[in-house]
Amino acid sequence: MVELCGEFWPVDIAWIGVNDSKCVDLSPIRKFTRLERLDISLSGVTDLTPLSTVTTLKQLKASHTGIVKLEPLSKLVNLEELDLTHTDVVDLKPLRTLRQLKELKLESSKVRDIAALTVLKRLERVSLSDCRIKDITPLSELRELRVVELTAINITDAAPLAKLRRIEVLSLAQTRVASVDKLKNLKQLRRLNLSRTLVAVVSSLRKLPKLEWLDVSHTIVDPEDLKRFPKRVHIRK
Repeated sequence: MVELCGEFWPVDIAWIGVNDSKCVDLSPIRKFTRLERLDISLSGVTDLTPLSTVTTLKQLKASHTGIVKLEPLSKLVNLEELDLTHTDVVDLKPLRTLRQLKELKLESSKVRDIAALTVLKRLERVSLSDCRIKDITPLSELRELRVVELTAINITDAAPLAKLRRIEVLSLAQTRVASVDKLKNLKQLRRLNLSRTLVAVVSSLRKLPKLEWLDVSHTIVDPEDLKRFPKRVHIRK
């Protein structure tokens, strides 16, 4: 058994969750030889250095922590899911080596630049809501994306998303996007949130074959335009 943050865990355990704000030291984590999932959300951890040798890790949840530097994660080449929501993370460059990453949550972090994500070709789900991002062009390189959350970021153009032909769920709520015409060829799109945007015309979306949910609440979209959508589409207005 190994003591970590006041609790004892089997050395060959696959999952550990320590969500205590008093937990600040992850040093003993190196002793777990088969650890695949680690949840340190809401803990007092700020230093991820001890994780650099835990290469078996596939999932890391570290939301609502004081984490800033991600360099120790660069060696976790088997990581598939990473949650850094509500952290002070700014620099994503250390994540460029995580080529197995499928899900990345950065909501309410301090990230400004997502250029480093262009090499993460296996990403399927990304949340950048409430970040300080102004340019989403790098997302156009990630053709496996299926879920994209961009709520409350400072963008005006959705065009970079037009190449994401596998996207199923997209939120542009609370952005300054005014046109969705470029999204008309996203044939897999099922759910689209345009709430509190500048969008006024959505007629180009009528022929999307799999669209089933559309949120245009708090917009100036013409109600008559919405009546022409197929009955299968649930519209929130």
